[in-house]
Amino acid sequence: MITKRNILRIIVLILSVSARANAAELVFPHFAQGGGYLTTFSLTNLSDIAGAATIHLITQSGTPFLDLPVTLPANGTSNLTVGSGALVVGWVRVTTTSAIFLSGSETIQRMAGGSVLAETMVPSATADTAFRFPVTERDTVSTGLALANPGATTARLTVAIRNPSGSVVASTGLPLVPSQQVARFVSEFFRGITPFEGSIQVESSTPITAIAVRQSSSGLFSSLPSVPVTGVSESFFSPNGGIFPRILQEIQRAQISIDIAMYSFTRDAMTDALIAAKSRGVSIRVITDSGQAPQAGSEIARLESLGVPLKRIPGSGNAIMHNKYAIFDSRVLLTGSYNWSETAETRNFENAIFIREFTIVNSYQANFNSIWNNH
Repeated sequence: MITKRNILRIIVLILSVSARANAAELVFPHFAQGGGYLTTFSLTNLSDIAGAATIHLITQSGTPFLDLPVTLPANGTSNLTVGSGALVVGWVRVTTTSAIFLSGSETIQRMAGGSVLAETMVPSATADTAFRFPVTERDTVSTGLALANPGATTARLTVAIRNPSGSVVASTGLPLVPSQQVARFVSEFFRGITPFEGSIQVESSTPITAIAVRQSSSGLFSSLPSVPVTGVSESFFSPNGGIFPRILQEIQRAQISIDIAMYSFTRDAMTDALIAAKSRGVSIRVITDSGQAPQAGSEIARLESLGVPLKRIPGSGNAIMHNKYAIFDSRVLLTGSYNWSETAETRNFENAIFIREFTIVNSYQANFNSIWNNH
């Protein structure tokens, strides 16, 4: 008997990924094989030299299930089909053993009497820290998510649903350990929400892969596009351009960590927000300029007295620590000319930009960690 849960787990996928690097790696966040389901991998060598790849099928718990070696002639394509035994679901990593450029696709088919009953297509999955998908939950239509962690550290996920007006109506958190995969319907994340129309938002402390499907009660399903989240930036300008309330909003949203490198910090309302975040378990670190910290109106001494880890440092060669940036949950970066002060908000010409591009955020996180660890 095909249940609603099993249908999600046997999603028919055609996934394509291209890689332009030596020792290319492809990641597919969901597969289903066995129990009447066939999975076909098609890998194409885009290089003028022969090579080889290994297709690693990994179960939802992160346990290796099957390794499939594939020989790849120069500019050639190799196909491999699996589907014997009981139904197994999880995710897939494809690695190469030589310096080739690789592209690939994965096709999963639900079969009956030699005929294909259903199939669909989804875009290639790229590891990221934030995703947004449209959601429909009613008697005849459901939305499902498959989330896989290809990284080496545990990903801390926040999953939330938003109504058509954009308001968060429910949220939940879960860890995703290295190599683990989770596949659930939205109604399984949030009990009792049917009927519901809106969107689902996934935010992660480290990059993961994700896909979503729309499933009808007849058994047909289709992939859903991800609304851009990372890569989207917001810019603000002072005076009175909304930078201050936008920073407060990001502090209030933080679930895991806030790292701040700020030359001048005199806005007491920001300290209040940080202390509230600290009280709900958010890890906070502050780097500030050693010469600016003791100036009149500075919030630095108050932060120290309230137990916030903080370092007062000069710049190189006894210059100044002039950075003005903050990182929220290692996924959102605030940077620009804006100091955390009343003057910066109401009088100065200042700029601030919020960035959600992982590579950029990661470079700032590395810079913060370097400064912190070496002073």
